[in-house]
Amino acid sequence: MVRSRFNPYVLVALVIALAYHGVLLFSTFRRTYDAYVHIFFADHYARAWFDHWDYRWYTGFTLTSYPPGSQQAIALLSRFVGLEGGFIIVQMFSILMVTIGIYRFSKIWVGEEAAGYAALLTVFASSITETVHVFGQLPTTFSLGFLLNALAYANTWMKTGDWKMLLAA
Repeated sequence: MVRSRFNPYVLVALVIALAYHGVLLFSTFRRTYDAYVHIFFADHYARAWFDHWDYRWYTGFTLTSYPPGSQQAIALLSRFVGLEGGFIIVQMFSILMVTIGIYRFSKIWVGEEAAGYAALLTVFASSITETVHVFGQLPTTFSLGFLLNALAYANTWMKTGDWKMLLAA
């Protein structure tokens, strides 16, 4: 019997996340608390990539109050799909990264099957749903996805000493 390298629960979780959050994002992000702040910041980065000060906000505002990675990703995508489309794509990418990250991070503590269930539960977690569809907190999910995956790779590096895992982290 050939064993799959990928947990089927994770695949199901990713498909459900695409269906559930993907559909909701189109109808909820405009009414969230913070989505348009991040879209505004992304618009700034699309105009002036290396400038961290925007004069359009009050009498000027520093953009370093949030980690800029998610907003810069929107700025890159905005050339092709617009700012709102970029927001949806980056938020969906973040949700998928969180789902995979929960699976990988969970495998540090529990077995393969339980980690798969954790990934499934993440899709419908009220904390994720609220963060994305009520608050529109893109930097939170974006950073969390990278952090969870990095921790899993760092753990593998500490166990094996494989420098590729350290670079992946």
